Amino acid sequence: LKTIYGNSLRLQKLIEELIQFRKIESGKEKPVVSQVELVTFTQDIVETFAQHAVEHDVNLEFLPEPETLQAWIDPKKLEKILINLISNAIKYTPEHSRIELFAAPEGKFVRICVTDDGPGIPEESRDKLFDMFYSSRTNAADGRRGMGLGLALCKSIINAHGGELTVADNKPQGTIF
Repeated sequence: LKTIYGNSLRLQKLIEELIQFRKIESGKEKPVVSQVELVTFTQDIVETFAQHAVEHDVNLEFLPEPETLQAWIDPKKLEKILINLISNAIKYTPEHSRIELFAAPEGKFVRICVTDDGPGIPEESRDKLFDMFYSSRTNAADGRRGMGLGLALCKSIINAHGGELTVADNKPQGTIF
């Protein structure tokens, strides 16, 4: 019964994410934007992860002065994006990896990066990484693999805000989203 219940919760989450993805992609669901003070907003998310992911070093960095960093964004959607990206960094990096959330103004936008010092993402996987149902062959640090919806949904949400989601190497090793 535990297995059936766990699988039904995963299936429910999958269906909810598929519906949300389709609504965003079709333009039926638009972001409900408001001005968000990013310091407190992101600190709460990072603190939650720091408490639950004690085997990783999760940190937060802002440029310039943190109290001046604000963005017009849908806060619920931003939270979903950050949780997904940080969760992926935790899932796909070994214990004691360093995960950082960095935010800085960039023109009329704010650049928010989630970086890790894990094994990185192979070049051949990057073209498909944001495709729905694609899951890299890179195994998660705990042996679990995702369903391949999280990054596709994140990209769709960010595109709906007029932004861009990219992936790059973190030198000397790791990944930057």
